[in-house]
Amino acid sequence: MQGHAYSLLRVEEETTGRGETVQLVQLRNPWGSTEWTGKWGDADGVSWADRRIKQRLDYDPKASGDDGLFWMEFEDFCHSYSTM
Repeated sequence: MQGHAYSLLRVEEETTGRGETVQLVQLRNPWGSTEWTGKWGDADGVSWADRRIKQRLDYDPKASGDDGLFWMEFEDFCHSYSTM
């Protein structure tokens, strides 16, 4: 959401089961809704298919609703946010 402040909670680098490295950031919308819907968003079942990453990041898709808490790739973060 443009012109809105988000909290940066975590920055993590993980290795997928295919040996690829992914850099992720966890953000929180203080309004408690309206989340990232791209890669690594709550609805992205493909990226979150790796159980080890879900476990290491303590990610539970069943507990994650539209609660304002979400993950995204660092590259997408850099493209989406111009100031920090």
